Amino acid sequence: MARRSKPPNFAHDLHHVFLHVPAWLCLPAAVIAYLGVQLGLGVAASSNPLYRGLAQSGSLFGCMAAGMVLVAGLTAALKKAERRVLFDKQRSMESIRALNWVEFEQLTGEAYRRQGYQVTENGGGGADGGIDLILRREGERLLVQCKQWRVFKVGVKPVRELYGVLMAHGADGAIFVTSGTYTQEAKDFAAGKPLKLVDGEALARLILPVQEAKSTPPLRGDVRVVEPSPAATQDAPECPGCERAMVLRTAGRGTNAGSQFWGCPAYPRCRGTRQVAR
Repeated sequence: MARRSKPPNFAHDLHHVFLHVPAWLCLPAAVIAYLGVQLGLGVAASSNPLYRGLAQSGSLFGCMAAGMVLVAGLTAALKKAERRVLFDKQRSMESIRALNWVEFEQLTGEAYRRQGYQVTENGGGGADGGIDLILRREGERLLVQCKQWRVFKVGVKPVRELYGVLMAHGADGAIFVTSGTYTQEAKDFAAGKPLKLVDGEALARLILPVQEAKSTPPLRGDVRVVEPSPAATQDAPECPGCERAMVLRTAGRGTNAGSQFWGCPAYPRCRGTRQVAR
């Protein structure tokens, strides 16, 4: 969804960087910031007398820079923890549809992050043209738009607009995610195009295999609950297509509906499957 543009914010940008790296990196980054400020002021003072006064306060400015880095790193770590908790506590479609639009975007981003994507959140940062998330993996770039519509079906107009944004950005594909459903016209328009329409049920199926089982019971509602089985205790095999560790899935339709199988976490990019050993 489009939002108002905001002026550049160094602290916000630093926070955004730490969202994509381990939290412990903020400690060496803070040390580097502290030493860098002191060194920079010392070099500046040696070439220009006007900087000598600032150089004498190098420790103070260095501490301020290090503190900014630490705060950005810690707040990013807290935000990542909040995302994980939000993701793992979803137990039904009702709880997903009860989320506000910010939480819904975070939930969607975490779902794809656990699929192995690097996720960039626009987070209200400017004229995003309908792009809420950008997914990157192995050179592929996907644009994601999220609509937390609890009642209304998503029609063809916003899907067509997303396709226009996709063409303008030259991305590899686009994904439209909603907690509701799509009209048949919207589905027909997306057919044969690099557009994937994810409705509420499909989002729930995306969440279920990568939820932390110890945090909550399996997701319930519009998705079949996977009861404990011998397959749940098997070590995940490698995908025959890309050699990733596979995830346990349950067929939702067709002649094998209700049966379990091993699927590639990179689906639909990789469609490798294996049968569950009996």
